[in-house]
Amino acid sequence: MRSYDYQGINRYQRFNQFPRSYEITRKDTLCRSMARMKEVHGKRWFRFVPEGFVLPADTAMFLASFKANLGQAWIVKPSALSCGRGIFVTNDLDEIRALDMSETTWAVQQYVANPLLLHDTKSSGGGTNGTEQSGYKFDLRIYVTVTSFNPLRIYMHEDGLTRFATAPYSSSPEHYNNRFMHLTNYSVNKHNEAFEFNDNSDNDDVGTKWSLKALRRKLEAMGVDHHTLWKRIHHVIIMTFLSCEHQVNAAIDMHVPYKNKNCFQLFGFDILVDEHLEPVLIEINFSPSLACGTPLDLKIKSTVIADTLSIACVQPYDDVKMKGRIKPKKKKGKKKNAKGTKGTKGTKPKSYGGSPTNYGVDAHTLASLTPEERRAIAEFEAENRVSNGYTCIFPSVDGFMYRQFFDEIRPLNELMSQYMVSKAAKQKEEEEMYHMEQRAKEGRDEEESDDASVSGGSVSSSNGGQRSDRTKYSSRRKKLHSSERRRKGGGKKKTSSGTGAGHKKTRSSALTQAALSHANRVSSRSLGGLEEPVLQKGKRRKKLIRTASGEGEAFRYLF
Repeated sequence: MRSYDYQGINRYQRFNQFPRSYEITRKDTLCRSMARMKEVHGKRWFRFVPEGFVLPADTAMFLASFKANLGQAWIVKPSALSCGRGIFVTNDLDEIRALDMSETTWAVQQYVANPLLLHDTKSSGGGTNGTEQSGYKFDLRIYVTVTSFNPLRIYMHEDGLTRFATAPYSSSPEHYNNRFMHLTNYSVNKHNEAFEFNDNSDNDDVGTKWSLKALRRKLEAMGVDHHTLWKRIHHVIIMTFLSCEHQVNAAIDMHVPYKNKNCFQLFGFDILVDEHLEPVLIEINFSPSLACGTPLDLKIKSTVIADTLSIACVQPYDDVKMKGRIKPKKKKGKKKNAKGTKGTKGTKPKSYGGSPTNYGVDAHTLASLTPEERRAIAEFEAENRVSNGYTCIFPSVDGFMYRQFFDEIRPLNELMSQYMVSKAAKQKEEEEMYHMEQRAKEGRDEEESDDASVSGGSVSSSNGGQRSDRTKYSSRRKKLHSSERRRKGGGKKKTSSGTGAGHKKTRSSALTQAALSHANRVSSRSLGGLEEPVLQKGKRRKKLIRTASGEGEAFRYLF
């Protein structure tokens, strides 16, 4: 789409692409972006991208690298073509010089000669004479959706495609011309006689196209740590978007009227895995193919489309419902407060006591944020509730590690990183309180069983033995009560006349922990008020009052 196409859209309209997202989807611009990031931040952070050049602009640098790496194979790709058209592998400099560079540019990259291979028992195809038929080369088609660039929100789908070459792999230069061996594109390999069609979507590990779930099962059976592999793939995806984040945000600020309300985009990442389980970025598809040539395609791609529309919050337009909601833009100006003076001083922050309890911060913290910051958190939580097969890989708990790679520090990205840390801490605390409650419950059950054994006694035991058991049990109960009173700072209460009123009976520490667990689960919607949930055990009742004091929360028990 052209830049001017974004300027006339309404608030309720959605575009399935961001302006200038081609910075990473064209092969030449991706190569330049990665070269720039390597120069600024160092090559060690971008080892997932082989060294590449754009011809004819980088001809001198390419010739120097070619002479320094004699014998290295190079893969040559036209910048603006897809489906494997025009791609070839060579180590002959004359073949590269013979390219027609008058109409298009070419991306030249070092060829990864040691890919991870999957072994197969079927007969070989493509004609390698059986010399190095150790396995088949494959790559991954991973579906990634971006719903916002400020703050940056990236989601990766749990399922995708594993595409195989149809000829057993060989790194020998005599096989460089065999496209069925070195290219994994479906549009290329379907013309090979060895291509195996999968006509059953339930068998997702049959044929030359598998699902990602089937690949995970295969790697696990091979003893490969696929969890580490997926973490590395997450890193590749995040770093790729960071290379174009500044350009896309600049285009959004210039052309898109409602910023992150109007745009979302589905990308198709093609990633190769080498023999050391290191992911290698091949290319990124601006508009990944959604054609369904096999039943497995229909099963996976239909799910991806449905989940993408859900996470982008795309709704069908209803003229009746939207009537009155579409208002013309108004000029921004300072609003008058209740006193009639301009400005925002003296206005009370909006109360968010009714906010969802799954937020990573409490209502007081939400009320102290700006409307834009609250909107960013609300949008993130809304997308998570309908993410279905998508997993959010950014922002994340370790998002602070990527702070140095942003061209510009954006406050909303900082906010979301801190929010994710706070949310993870809250979830961990809830898990700890749950386990504490379970241990308290087990302690109460054990105590009740002890009470039953003491009250029932044993007919065969003597009276002296029963008294001895009761004495031991009573002593143990007194020790528990005394330790509980010391922990809570209890003691004799004095009346107005100064006489002791005696000790009030307390429950065991297990019940106290259970009460704390119960109090922690009270909804945060009324932090500023009081709630009185009733704790009951047997015929005795106790009331728990929850109040907010300072930064933390104080709990008082009325016995």
